[in-house]
Amino acid sequence: QQQQQQQQQQPFAFERPGGVQSPLTAAQKEKMKLRKKLREIQKIESLVAVGEKLDPLQVQKMKKKDELVVQLGRIEQTIVDETRSNAEEPQLTESLAVMPGDRNLVQVVPIWNAAEFHEEWSQLQPQQSQQQQTTGGKKSATILRRDRRKRAERNYSAVRTNSLTRRESTVECNAASSSAVDRIGTLLDRLQGDAAERREALNALRGSVVKQAFSAGGCRAVQQALQVADLETAFELLAELHGHVRAAAESPHANYVVQKIVELMPPSHSSFVVNELKGACAYFAQHCYGCRILCRLVEHSIGGDAFTELVSELLVDALSLSRHQFGHYVMQSVLEHGSQEHHKQLVAALCSDIRQSAQHRWASHVIEKALYYCKAGEQHDLAVSLGCFDDDAMVSLALTRYGSFVLKALIRVPGEEGRVAWVHIQNARAQLDVNRYGQRVLESGAQGFGGSMTFGYLGGSTGMAGWCLTSMSSILGPGGEEKWAVALEAMLHETSITLLLRSAGALICT
Repeated sequence: QQQQQQQQQQPFAFERPGGVQSPLTAAQKEKMKLRKKLREIQKIESLVAVGEKLDPLQVQKMKKKDELVVQLGRIEQTIVDETRSNAEEPQLTESLAVMPGDRNLVQVVPIWNAAEFHEEWSQLQPQQSQQQQTTGGKKSATILRRDRRKRAERNYSAVRTNSLTRRESTVECNAASSSAVDRIGTLLDRLQGDAAERREALNALRGSVVKQAFSAGGCRAVQQALQVADLETAFELLAELHGHVRAAAESPHANYVVQKIVELMPPSHSSFVVNELKGACAYFAQHCYGCRILCRLVEHSIGGDAFTELVSELLVDALSLSRHQFGHYVMQSVLEHGSQEHHKQLVAALCSDIRQSAQHRWASHVIEKALYYCKAGEQHDLAVSLGCFDDDAMVSLALTRYGSFVLKALIRVPGEEGRVAWVHIQNARAQLDVNRYGQRVLESGAQGFGGSMTFGYLGGSTGMAGWCLTSMSSILGPGGEEKWAVALEAMLHETSITLLLRSAGALICT
């Protein structure tokens, strides 16, 4: 009864020798379950003795009493065996407690290093192998616990060493970066000061131009130095960048320095940029930073055979570059600042597959620029390749997202091409009104042509045709403008402005 009372007071733990409480084992939990079942059977038997009527389930429980008693005996024997084995190893529980020696070990942890660890490990390996041989290849619980403790100490030492190293390196980096920012700020202030301060700053910059150009703050100092330095000093500073142009073209900071060189320096000082980029123009035209340098080179054409070769090398891959995210910027620069020969080469490349390029996200921008900057011959080639005389081609182009922008540029082209394209758009107004891209084309055409196809094409009150129309209204008197318009409407299928002017002369004579 005393044992039962103790178990009821402490149902989830038992006391081992040495006064250490531990969780219940599986055998002890099973013993408690069996005793509970036997107590229930004992109550059922007391009810039978009184004469109570039993439930069939209670009767079945009574039949299992003998089996439960046998199981209880076996469980009690198992518990006794476990207790004896625990009593034979009294030091097992003592090793679980934190000893003063453990605290000393924790304090010694920071002075551990990798060399001592490998030396101790090489000494421990033969001892462990001997212990395994004596114990039949099986370590005792005490040895396993000791090994775990040593591994924990080594891990703690490694983690602490790494954290200290990272903290020290972070502090050093922050201090170095702050001092570098201060130096660059001082350098910029001197470059913007008087002549003596600028001279001192330029002398301080000598020998470190490459290093400063590839840094975030230093590239600004180099650009400022190129702006304030004379040509002789600038030439000395630029000499340090020779051989580093390709690396600078891929740098998020140094590319600005190269752009500034192309913008400010004369061809004699900036020609080394072209020479170093030749042979890899297509690669740098497709680079997010390199394309900027090529755009500046085309804008500030330095001339010479080297520059001509560079542009020719670019135009070899004109079609693929026009469809590239960054390359199309370079092609637009060629159209805006290039020569007539460059325009012809680029237009020929575009016309090879212009239907697909017109609906391309990037190439459509290049075609718009070509329709705006090229001469009449190239504009005609582009318009014919786009299908300006094909009603279906114009409508399908107007219904696409990027093709609608190309068509807006096409209908602004002076001459027959733009007029015919606008006629096709007017004929498909019902189809385009229900499409947002088609509405965009219709609105643009209405603004450009002034709402009337004839007067819009002839230029309204401006241009040669507008002058003719105004002259006819004054010569022919009331109603003369309407007669002149009817005559022009009848001749819209003709394409020669000379024929129109001849007709105007004939009408004046009559």
